[in-house]
Amino acid sequence: MSEYMIIDGIKVEIEGEKNVLELARKAGIEIPAFCYDPELSIYGACRMCVVEVEGRRGLATACIQKAEEGMVVKTSTPTVIEARRVVLDLILSIIRLALTTSTPSLVKDKCFSKLSTDKFEVIKVVKLLSIL
Repeated sequence: MSEYMIIDGIKVEIEGEKNVLELARKAGIEIPAFCYDPELSIYGACRMCVVEVEGRRGLATACIQKAEEGMVVKTSTPTVIEARRVVLDLILSIIRLALTTSTPSLVKDKCFSKLSTDKFEVIKVVKLLSIL
């Protein structure tokens, strides 16, 4: 028998997806995430993919949260949007601080050069800002 969960009112069949983020993407529901890559181990560091899970306290990280039968997930409530704004603001603050202080150039080169030169990363940030 098939298992389903509800994401933003849409019934989505669970077919081996590792987590809520993958299931949402399968259903065409956009959940922002910076650190998730399906080819790598799940890390959940950026916290941009937070969602509300009905019946649970606090926010869940969609890239870590296992998709479960009957789960009801909301991806764009005011609480979720505000949490993502705070996370993005913290990430951008760290980047601004690193780029404007006397951080050793090796750290700048390794950690932040892609953000300013990699077109894909810039597009991700702009896209993220537009949905918040």
